[in-house]
Amino acid sequence: VLKRPNILLITCHDLGKHLGCYGIPNLNTPALDNLAEKGLLFRNSFATSPGCSPSRAAISTGKYPHNTGVLGLSHAHFGWDLNKNETHISKYFSDNGYLTVLFGLQHITYEDNSLGFNKIFPERSADDVVNNIKIYLSQ
Repeated sequence: VLKRPNILLITCHDLGKHLGCYGIPNLNTPALDNLAEKGLLFRNSFATSPGCSPSRAAISTGKYPHNTGVLGLSHAHFGWDLNKNETHISKYFSDNGYLTVLFGLQHITYEDNSLGFNKIFPERSADDVVNNIKIYLSQ
């Protein structure tokens, strides 16, 4: 029986490549550096949009932003929202037996529940996100 891999997708708001694993000096990011060393590190990649919401919609659907409906910021009532016929990657994983969990923000739609996550922890502050992850993983 093939063991399915665990998949962890971390998206950060306006981070860029400011991590030790990308060779940026004087940055202390040991946990993320360890994940990059043992997992997958994108060394030659680009964003499909300069804005966070269109880029997140693209990586979550596998489509260009202009095909997702998210052409601008989707938070703070800027008005951009994922097309109702688009399927978020979390839904594909959930439908195929994976447990999918969202911690924090997603900036793709106003409706967290429409994305297909099995569990959502909507608190957005860094302290709340970290605390929720710790509690969830200890169960």
